[in-house]
Amino acid sequence: MSKRNIIDNIVEEASAVLPDNSFKERVASSVGTPQSEKRARVKKRFEMPKQAIWGLVATCLIVCVGLGAGLGVHFANMPNGTDGPATNTPQVVNAPTYVSLDINPSFGMEVDDEGKVIEVEALNEDGAVVLLGIDLSGMDVEDAFNTIIEVSADLGYLKAGGTVKVVACNDDQNLQTAINQLLQGEISANATLNALNVSVNIALGGKEEILSALEEAGKTVENVANYTAEQLNKLLKDYDEEAINNCVASLTQQFETEMSALCEEMSAFAEDIVTAYENHDVVGLAFALGDACEHVLVYLESKGVDTSIEGAVAVLLQHPEYVEEFCAYLEKFLTDGPDEDFVAMIESYVKNQIKEQE
Repeated sequence: MSKRNIIDNIVEEASAVLPDNSFKERVASSVGTPQSEKRARVKKRFEMPKQAIWGLVATCLIVCVGLGAGLGVHFANMPNGTDGPATNTPQVVNAPTYVSLDINPSFGMEVDDEGKVIEVEALNEDGAVVLLGIDLSGMDVEDAFNTIIEVSADLGYLKAGGTVKVVACNDDQNLQTAINQLLQGEISANATLNALNVSVNIALGGKEEILSALEEAGKTVENVANYTAEQLNKLLKDYDEEAINNCVASLTQQFETEMSALCEEMSAFAEDIVTAYENHDVVGLAFALGDACEHVLVYLESKGVDTSIEGAVAVLLQHPEYVEEFCAYLEKFLTDGPDEDFVAMIESYVKNQIKEQE
């Protein structure tokens, strides 16, 4: 069905949902679509082509920095991101637990003695894609683990029958054991892991597990005592700081391109729709909604309404409360700029685009 036909079918319905003069006042108190509901229902839309996406925009930041500074372990900076041995044997003072998490994307996680995440670092390019826009700092370690698992599964990194390996390392055996226990409890209850029949190997040997893996890989390390678990893990994973930084730059550039284009598109149709709605312009509202029919469809999906792209605008106009809420949301976009949902959705879109290019 052509856009012209869509508009012809809905012009007469538009007059029933035009606002009274109190619309402006009601915009300020309208909360729009609940954040959690909308994110859960709408994020899958970003697997569709760009024209089917209505809610992408905001800021993007990848957490991809070294973990060494906060470890409580003092060692010399090593050249080229290789993280070689320290010049002196590390002096550990209440050092956080270092957790290595491998799915295929690889991550290094720093956890304090209360089980809170201090920082998470991507150890390869796939890990950088997963961490796009995700700030796990301050989360419980088990919640951070679950978040990484869910995002990795959404992106297709975690597959049915796959394996996840976790190694927690701390010179304080009590802390190391406590982190292992926290993770073991969450792993057994994780619905995604159970549904995909993914096996999780929590290695209990700590730093020795990484050393064994290095030996199996034929990588010889001299003066092992001078290396932290983080340094050894980076050697094992062939950590390439330059490659990861290039990946971050690519992700950021793609985000900014999408953000610019979608902000411009969103602003254009938002202004047309809101203006027509406020001015009781039936034909103008029909045309403006017709131009934004893909976005109307996604909005209706966030409300649990199942319809086609051809019928989305007509369905919207059958619900005056939805029309007002949709217009209030657009009004807020025009006055306040993008909200958190735009952030999450643009990040999801960029991640899927990068993953598809692999």
